[in-house]
Amino acid sequence: MILFSSTDELKSFLPNVLREAPGTSPYLTKLAPFVDEAEAWVDSTVCPLSMLDRMPADHIADIRKIVGAETIRRAVPALDLVLTPNGFATLGNDTIAVASAHRTEALVRSMADRRDDALDHFLRTAHKIKGWTQTEQAKFFRRSLFFTLSPFRLRPELSRLEEWYEDSKLAVSVETNLAVSFYSAQLMDALRLERQSGTGSPMRRQVAAQIALVVDAVIHGNVSKIHNFDIVNIIRDCPEEFPEWHASELKALFRVEPFRNSRKSGGYFF
Repeated sequence: MILFSSTDELKSFLPNVLREAPGTSPYLTKLAPFVDEAEAWVDSTVCPLSMLDRMPADHIADIRKIVGAETIRRAVPALDLVLTPNGFATLGNDTIAVASAHRTEALVRSMADRRDDALDHFLRTAHKIKGWTQTEQAKFFRRSLFFTLSPFRLRPELSRLEEWYEDSKLAVSVETNLAVSFYSAQLMDALRLERQSGTGSPMRRQVAAQIALVVDAVIHGNVSKIHNFDIVNIIRDCPEEFPEWHASELKALFRVEPFRNSRKSGGYFF
């Protein structure tokens, strides 16, 4: 366990008070295996915990919120915890009746929502952590142009993170096809990194945003190739802004040949 050293510290990153019965083990002891699991998940998926010493306080707070919520989300089914007006309680004792599956599922979902809120906030500012954008975790989230969680949940049965997993699979497939046909893999990789790290010129940010709109539209079946050609025209006319595309083989495919009239043509005129 890395992020919490006491029960009180763990409680401070949970949305409700954890009440302990007199004479029982501290909640940190009961939850320790789940804290370890949550920390391992964050370490492998979100950010290496070895980077904690270089993080600003607000990023450490985000990580603790993520781990705290994920701990309770994992612990609820195993420990039979339920949310009451006075905080969390253990089911099956003398003071509370066994909760319905619906109520328990609601608690699991509320913890997933809290985790995802903190995760989304972290992802939007994590580029400020020295070296984070070079980690495998950062590369995982920028596998598409959509590196943060959507503020809208279109499928209520999924958490925002689960929905991101599903949508990012589709986005990766669409972006791969667009890179081959229009934008080049080199430019797409560069634009993804710039979107995640908050860098890039205004024109490059605008083009990346336009391509992201195309990807979203393709996923929902609402785009035509005309829009892609419009974006390519911008890229083609600005070689200094998009050197990756101009160094790719796609440049030759979109070369505009000037019209030359010929004396042998039937409609030739001076």
